Amino acid sequence: MGYIQDEGRNQGILFPVVLDDFVPADHMCRVIDAFVETLVMSELGFERAQTAETGITFLPLGTMNS
Repeated sequence: MGYIQDEGRNQGILFPVVLDDFVPADHMCRVIDAFVETLVMSELGFERAQTAETGITFLPLGTMNS
């Protein structure tokens, strides 16, 4: 039985890709992201803005199919 060769040390991706890794630290989208994080979505009229007791937000099946 031969030795199974796997990815070497020079492989392109070791861990799963995270979008945040591709955005420069001084990019404008970081300012927008910080602003949106400060908003209280339930006060702005968004339904289901609070996480359910089970830890997940309820989504109707029709939402997932579109």
